[in-house]
Amino acid sequence: MTYDSKSDRIILWGGDSSTNGNPDAPNDESVWAYDFNTNTWEERKATPAPVGRYASAIAYAAGADRTILYGGFQDGSSDMWAYDYNKNAWTELKPSDNPGSISWHEMVYLPETDRLFLFGGKLPNGYFSDKTWLYDYTANAWTVVTPKP
Repeated sequence: MTYDSKSDRIILWGGDSSTNGNPDAPNDESVWAYDFNTNTWEERKATPAPVGRYASAIAYAAGADRTILYGGFQDGSSDMWAYDYNKNAWTELKPSDNPGSISWHEMVYLPETDRLFLFGGKLPNGYFSDKTWLYDYTANAWTVVTPKP
């Protein structure tokens, strides 16, 4: 879930819709937009769309006016998508280098640099990543950020 400041909506995507531990239940692929002014939710479906998953990260990149989705648990996903609220459309982004297949990571937007900041995540082998990445929407490029000791 993230806040789209230009549309003044909370954007919610995906999630695990399983019940009673049923691993075969479908994951939700709908976008839901919450309007503070009218106190209403609106379901928005767009195709193509990312495959449903859980434990992904989503953040609104104000400079691009897009909600960005990365990773999540769906057969070790490393795909990345941008959602345009105004057009109700998803676009798959395919940067040449990326954080890889991760889930349970965190991602936020840094307005001072117009970059997404991604940290950590669970790797397919069960270990956790300690890497930090910055994403530039204009260049469609991830960069690993090495912390100082």
